[in-house]
Amino acid sequence: MREKVLHDLDQIIKGATNDLARQVERYSHLSLSGRFTSQVDSAVRLLEQNYIGLEKKGVSQDHLQRVKGSLDNMKRKLEVLNMAKKKAQKERVEIGNQ
Repeated sequence: MREKVLHDLDQIIKGATNDLARQVERYSHLSLSGRFTSQVDSAVRLLEQNYIGLEKKGVSQDHLQRVKGSLDNMKRKLEVLNMAKKKAQKERVEIGNQ
């Protein structure tokens, strides 16, 4: 009886693990798609233009620092996305070559 329960639990765990792997793969395709990265890239460019415009208008340094902080944060996110995208592409190529 115990062996049957352990076997059943093992099958459930294997199924859940396989399902999780499929979901992670689906998520990586969605979140690292070119469109998503392009949206973040567009947001970075928009913030850069906004920062330049505010600088020319002579807004307060406090306001400029907040915009600069947002810009730097978005640039870091874009960098992480680009690195993850490259890594995912490399892993797909390596898996495809096996």
